Amino acid sequence: MASNPKLFTIGVGKLEAAKAMKTGFALTLIISVTFHAVDQLLNDQKTWHDLVAGITVDMAVVGAAIATTFAVTYFATAFAGAVIVTTAAIPLLIVVSVGIAFTALTMVFSTDPIADAIAYKLRELESNLRSEMIEVNKKLEKGFSEDPYAFFNSLFGVPTININRNKNEYN
Repeated sequence: MASNPKLFTIGVGKLEAAKAMKTGFALTLIISVTFHAVDQLLNDQKTWHDLVAGITVDMAVVGAAIATTFAVTYFATAFAGAVIVTTAAIPLLIVVSVGIAFTALTMVFSTDPIADAIAYKLRELESNLRSEMIEVNKKLEKGFSEDPYAFFNSLFGVPTININRNKNEYN
């Protein structure tokens, strides 16, 4: 029954663990955005690429921590059964211990090279996109100025009727 203390403890423990993970994600997002925005303001060499890459790496670490917490909780429940699920503090203890483990891992293994690689790829993508847009604009201007009818025909695929020939044919 729902009034059973064990059932209530199971619900409270898992709900509190999920609530703690959700709060941790939101708090990390706020701190990450604030930290990287201030870093960009104070460092002239930082661009929007570094801001996006830094936040992306931070959110990836948090996502991995949340996935690990769910996996550890699932396997702990599967192997230990009622002992794990009936204690409200165990899911919260798992959340805290996984959070501490991921914090230690990110302190030992820096995420800066990953963020730098993502920022580099974003810069490269932006540069390629700009050069491609310049080429497309040149082609559009050239095509329209040379033969506007053929340009619109190729752009929209509208068939034309050639009346210079003996028969009306569709091109």
